[in-house]
Amino acid sequence: MVVVTHEGQSERLNRCLTALHDAGGAGPVIVIDNSERDSAGDADLEDLFGAVVIRTTNRGYGAAANEGFSEVCERCPGATAVALLNDDVTVTAGWLERLSDALAEGWSVAQPKLLMAASLVEDVALVNSVGVALDRHGAGVDIGFGEPNSSVFDGIADIEMFTGGAVLFSRVFLDLTGGFDERFFLYYEDVDLALRGRELGLRYACVPDSIVWHEGGASTSLLGEMTRRLQDRNRLWCAIRFGRPPTIARAVWLSIRRLRRAPRAAHWRAFGSGLAGGPRRLWERMRARQGGGRSAIARATVRDVHAEGVNLLGYHRSASGLGTAVRQLHRSLVAAGVPVSIFDVDTSNSPQVEAVADAVGSKIVRRTTLAVVTAPELPAALAARPKLQVVDRVVGYWFWEVAKVPVTHRSGIELVDEIWAPTTFIADAYRSVLDGPPVVHQPMYLSCPVLDENAQEAWRQRLAPNDEFVFVVALDLFSIVERKNPFGAIDAFAAAFGSTDANVRLVIKTLNGDKRTESLGRITTHVANSAMSERIEVLDEFLSDSDMTAMVAAADCLVSLHRGEGLGLHLADAMWLHTAVLASRFSGNLDFMDDESAALIDVAMIAVENGEGAYPDGFQWADPDIGDAAAWMQRLVDEPATRTQMIERAYRRMQDQPSEAHCGQQYAEALNRHVARVEPTVPGTVTV
Repeated sequence: MVVVTHEGQSERLNRCLTALHDAGGAGPVIVIDNSERDSAGDADLEDLFGAVVIRTTNRGYGAAANEGFSEVCERCPGATAVALLNDDVTVTAGWLERLSDALAEGWSVAQPKLLMAASLVEDVALVNSVGVALDRHGAGVDIGFGEPNSSVFDGIADIEMFTGGAVLFSRVFLDLTGGFDERFFLYYEDVDLALRGRELGLRYACVPDSIVWHEGGASTSLLGEMTRRLQDRNRLWCAIRFGRPPTIARAVWLSIRRLRRAPRAAHWRAFGSGLAGGPRRLWERMRARQGGGRSAIARATVRDVHAEGVNLLGYHRSASGLGTAVRQLHRSLVAAGVPVSIFDVDTSNSPQVEAVADAVGSKIVRRTTLAVVTAPELPAALAARPKLQVVDRVVGYWFWEVAKVPVTHRSGIELVDEIWAPTTFIADAYRSVLDGPPVVHQPMYLSCPVLDENAQEAWRQRLAPNDEFVFVVALDLFSIVERKNPFGAIDAFAAAFGSTDANVRLVIKTLNGDKRTESLGRITTHVANSAMSERIEVLDEFLSDSDMTAMVAAADCLVSLHRGEGLGLHLADAMWLHTAVLASRFSGNLDFMDDESAALIDVAMIAVENGEGAYPDGFQWADPDIGDAAAWMQRLVDEPATRTQMIERAYRRMQDQPSEAHCGQQYAEALNRHVARVEPTVPGTVTV
């Protein structure tokens, strides 16, 4: 057992050694202390924990670990395995036995499931690492980072790379690889070691029943700007040594982009030393490839996972707009004959719906990953599925609702090679991102929902028992209630009919009110304060796709006085279903409707308020004209001929769009060509 500390005797080290002592079964414990501090406490460690303390100059983590490995081999020449721990981890009972069982089953290295020590105070423990993968820029990513413990790995699993903070090495592995490359000093030395072992055909496992808690942050806090320099330099070294040409190019490009960011001196030094070490890494790469044997087998295994077609990553089972979008993209791709592997993201809080049969997960990893999750959600989604990053191309099919893109999207933007936007509004927003990837407008087919006429009639009886003219507002409260703006519809309805005896009703259909009680409460309070409250109903419940379609078809008008909308699928549904649409003249919905096919309401731009963090203060969104909306509501009730003409034009607009197969064919063609960068329509409107 080797424990490396760069702090010397500390509370952190004492916790680590106490847990090791309590867990038992570790054999001799070698503490490599490279802190270069006073050695007065060494005797205490030896007396309390039976540890052997060896003090060294600080030549980095890898050098300290190698020193420990040599000491173990000298003291225990018959040892068949050596464990390595950083001093900021706390082991649990049985951790080592379970890792040893994995080595006995044939793996060369076994890593425990590392959990975040900080999450001990939370209701749900969070994963720190169940292995390591490299993203498209050659950066190391902890698999499962930030995911709830219960969602990551049910049983022992192969991993591409391990983390050096807590790991059990077979003696054979250390003999074959020679241990850590000490030139790295700190960061990526474990990535380098794992990938060198992979070249030899060696296998690694994560053992989720072996639990280790990780504090983290100690090295970063002590090294300051040196942390960034070492991370960036070593990332370049690993990319050049092991990456494919596109990965190397992206790694270098990322370093160039970072030269303008603080700390600039650290980035410049990292870039220079990273490139200076490049020729040596290329020479080592060539030598490893000339070795043949098992390394050739390992490389062939990696190549074989990249089949033609698309990995479609998204919320395939979610009753949400993103769920509907990914299911539609799947249908379009299949209609065009594109091979698709489905990878389901199951972290949505929305109700679940039935998805296609293979949504449980796919074994085949294809050349391109098409990610239909939001930009801020993408890093976690890919970290939990590392093979979807190590492909030829990652494309984000993204939705966004206002004209500026916040800094929270940057982590996702840096992981993709292209962004596909379903509307011109979204395309313009992402094209304005400084140093962003190419953005392509790729419209989504707006499919005609399947209508059950019996269900439509039942909903008509429920919504309009006295044959009222029914306005419906539909929203998911997870989509930020202020952006959806049902309050505008309530106010316009009251302004239109408060002084009349018109036979009208307004229904506010919400979803997820049980999880967003404050948002639902805002709506019910606004209704209660309205002069028309007796003719307004708030209906919060989950409806199946069939029921939701029937409800929209049973309404006379669907209202969306939104402050921003990426696309507006529910509005397209209404246009198919011969239900009039009254909507804000702003954002993504303008791609498929105009003044002939919808009642478009003028807007003014105002500062964002109540954006709930998703839409930062200082951004702008739309404020629909309540008077204009009220006038249109009256007109739709009083002029049935106008409404009928609008409905017919809207239906033709839907019929005239390109077919589902045509959209799929456009996607297929885009996957097979280089996409040139497009300049933004409105420069300078995005702050990232």
